Order: sequence, then C-alpha cells, then structure tokens
Amino acid sequence: MPVVSDCSPLGVDVKVVSTPAGSGAGSFWSRPAPSKLVAMHRTLPVALRRIAALGAAAGLAAGLAACDSAPGGEDEETQAASPEEQAQEVADNDQGLPADARPEPPEGASAWNPCPYLDEEWVSDTNGQRTLAVDIDERFDVPACVFWSYDEGPHLQVLVRHMANEFAAEDVVNTFAPVDFTTLAEEPSGWDGGRGNAETIPDFDGAVYAVQKDNVAVVVLTNQMQSVKAESVAVEAINNLGL
Repeated sequence: MPVVSDCSPLGVDVKVVSTPAGSGAGSFWSRPAPSKLVAMHRTLPVALRRIAALGAAAGLAAGLAACDSAPGGEDEETQAASPEEQAQEVADNDQGLPADARPEPPEGASAWNPCPYLDEEWVSDTNGQRTLAVDIDERFDVPACVFWSYDEGPHLQVLVRHMANEFAAEDVVNTFAPVDFTTLAEEPSGWDGGRGNAETIPDFDGAVYAVQKDNVAVVVLTNQMQSVKAESVAVEAINNLGL
C-alpha cells in the first residue's frame, strides 16, 4: 500500500499558488508623458516582480525540502537546467536574435510573399499607403512582415518576438519605444508598452507602437506620423495570432 505524505507537520495539505504574469493590478508602466520619472515607473515594477519571484522560489524550495525529509516519503530526483541548457533555450528563441533586431526580408521591395497574419489590402487601408510589395523575414519564430508602397523604404514593418522571458520581451519594447521619449500604450487589454513618433523620438522617422505581454513583444513601425495606425496593426496581429 503506498505511503502518502502531506509534507506538513500539522497534516494539512500544502499548496503553492503562483500568480500568472500580468494579472497584478495596474500595468507595468505608467507613462503620462515623456520624462525621466517614467523610467522609474517601468523599472520599479520589474524590481518588485523580481523580489516576489525570489521569495516564491525560496518558499517552494523549503516546501520541497520538507517533502524529502518527511517520514516514509520517497526521494524524487529533480534536475535544474544547466547553464548550457538555459543558454540554448535563449538561443532557440528567434534564433538568438538580439532585442534590437529588425526585419531583413531576403527579397525586399521586389517580392510578393504574403504576411501569414495580416491581409495586404487591410494593411493598405489601415496605414493609408497602397501596398505594392510585401516580404517576410523567417529568422523570427513568427515571421516579421514588411510592406512597401511607392517610396524606397517600407511603409510598415511588423515584429512579433518570442523571447526567453518577460524581462527580455520588455527589453524589445524599450529598444523600439524608449521610455524617455514615448507615452503609455495599453492596447489590447493585458498588454503594456510605449508609443511615439518622430516628434518625440530622436533620430526616428514615422511612428512606433510596441507592447509586451509575458515573454511576447509586438512592435509595429510605420512611415506615417500617427501612432494610432501602428496601434491598429498591432492589435490586429495580436488578435489574428491568438496571442
């Protein structure tokens, strides 16, 4: 007959409850306007989450130790991922591309390789530019999509990044939508990030809308000055991909 150990000196079941990422009250960032203060709004919640994560890990480790030492219990082998395995996990995401990686579609403005999650006609109507060429960059887990009109440069670029963790996803957002020069982006519900355009971001053309949820970041770059157009594309991509 198997021996049941409840891992508790009082015979009470011990349950570890974790809070899903993004379920806390409020958003990760608060950007009423571009300023130095906004950086603190982003970094403080990150620090708090890291402290909470360390506390939860310590509590879980203590609970496992109690189970191992309980009378009549059986040892269970648990193996933590080695540094090499962790590094490989990071490298496997988007082939290890850095946070600032931009789309580099191989055929460019002469191609017509449809985007798997955005309709070209819808993109043209939304961004106000007739799409004459489209190409994808399959180095990313979800192919990046680039759309061209009459100009030499693209009129729209869409990145969907699957990173190793939520902090790496935040780095992607911060790279394309710097905290000091952008305002808060909160659409769709549950996503957080930044938005801005060439009027607020130095050495920048057009507008950007970049948001993050868990370990996923979505970045939309448009040659138009209205970030609302980039927002519409980001929401459409997120919905179509079921993110």
